[in-house]
Formats: sequence, structure tokens, C-alpha cells
Amino acid sequence: MGETRRLVRRFWQGGAVVWALLLATEAAGGLIRSYGVALGGGVSERIEAVMVPVQVEIGLRLPEIFEKPLRETPIRVEWLLEAWVAPIVGQRNTMEAGFNPVGLRVAFDGGQSLVPFFDLSGGIMVTGLRQVGTGGGFQFSESVRAGFQWFVTAETAVSLSYQYRHMSNARIYDQNAGLDTHYALLGFHWFPDRVAK
Repeated sequence: MGETRRLVRRFWQGGAVVWALLLATEAAGGLIRSYGVALGGGVSERIEAVMVPVQVEIGLRLPEIFEKPLRETPIRVEWLLEAWVAPIVGQRNTMEAGFNPVGLRVAFDGGQSLVPFFDLSGGIMVTGLRQVGTGGGFQFSESVRAGFQWFVTAETAVSLSYQYRHMSNARIYDQNAGLDTHYALLGFHWFPDRVAK
């Protein structure tokens, strides 16, 4: 268990360094396309508990080889980074947290005020859930989300979305029942260089 904690701590430290470098890069070269925060609630299958996540999101530009053909279309694609923490109510009032460094968001944004989007993401997480067949505190997570961004100004949007998340430990523990959770999320997002039409 000590080795798992060290691995998770190193991953979080590495993630913090990556995010700091990305923010520094934004000042120099405009790598960040969007950033935001999402709040919500989720219920899991198999257990009686409510997750209350707070997510921080950063959307990065793709390499130019992918960006260039998309410029003449109403499709916006971002490499998505997410970090989140969630109190868990109903399971000894514990918490979970995670970092998703692998994500992709696709939005159908022609400059209109209501923009549909979907995204896929994956990463690692730690959870305080016990006795639910997940094997231990260190888990892998995969999520899919769909919703709408409502642009209240040319660069500021409020979003409403549904997210489905699966977590499991990829058999690093003896038990690997996994757990699926359904979320409703309200988000606030900023797009520094978006132009409305």
C-alpha cells in the first residue's frame, strides 16, 4: 500500500509541474484554448452514495497538423486535461480525487450561442471507498460526457452536461468489481480567443 501512495503522490506532483508549464506556455505562445470549472453530483451503481465533484479543466490546442484542416469547419477539438476532487456522502463521508491527462473534447462551434459538445477522458484516481469490491484506493478511470455550452458572451460559457464514469483497478488488486457513476455537471468556461458570429 505504501508503494501505491508514493506512486499516486508522484503522479500528482508530475501533473502539477505539467500544468504549471502549460500555464507558462500560455503566456508565451497561446497553447491554452479554454479553461473552466465544473460542479455537480453523481450517483453510483451498486452502492448508496452521492459524489459531489469539483473539476478543473484546461483545453489545449492540437498540433498544427490537426488544427489547420479544422479551421474552415465549425468543429472545435481540444486536448482536455482534468483534475477533480469529490466528497462522497453515504460511504462513511469519505472522498476521492483524480487526474485525467488523456482527454479529447469535440464541440460543434460555428460561433453560435448554444454549442453541443462531447468528450472522452481517462486517468488515475484515489478513492476512500471501501467494501464495495473495488480492491483498494488506487483506481483507473474512464469517462464520457455530452452536453451544451451556452455562450453568455463571445468568450464566456455556462455548460450543462451528463457524464458517465467507470473506475476499476486493472487487476492490480485481487478484487476488481469496478464501479460506474452517473453525473450531472454545471460548468463555467472561458475561451480567450473565441469569436462569436
